Amino acid sequence: PIDCEDENPYYDIDGPCNIDLATLWDQSKSLLPLLNAVYPEQGAKVVDTLAMIGERVGFLPNGLILSDDLARFDEATGLAYIVIGDAHSRGVSAADWSRVARIMEKTFRDNYRDFLTSGYIKPAPKTINLSRAAAATVRIARRADVDGDRQDLVQAARAWRNAFEESSG
Repeated sequence: PIDCEDENPYYDIDGPCNIDLATLWDQSKSLLPLLNAVYPEQGAKVVDTLAMIGERVGFLPNGLILSDDLARFDEATGLAYIVIGDAHSRGVSAADWSRVARIMEKTFRDNYRDFLTSGYIKPAPKTINLSRAAAATVRIARRADVDGDRQDLVQAARAWRNAFEESSG
């Protein structure tokens, strides 16, 4: 990612801003966990950037490039939550984990209502991603002592099983 601290191309605000996360499809599994492990201070900037975008636009993006179209990456779902969850599990110090958890809860509920109701979304890998995203959201909210009923998210975290056929696994 490109570190654009205090040069935010999206909003006229100072603070952390990392862009060129292109699609998080590959980076959420490789580069960003490595970044969180080896350069946690940079991982914190990625978390804070994703939270800032979620707070401003109402969803956590699946990619982030120099473009006004933050919703353009739809080949996957819930990847920013997974990146944030990885950072949290590695002890990365984001600016305010309580704030991040509240943004995660709100954006998840606002954007994935159908999944919260049905426990499934096509194609099946999106179900797995959203289950992982819900699990990360619950884990961070609990550890950050964010009050609230999140039983819907706990159920969503268990919905990964719905991506597999019972008869064949």
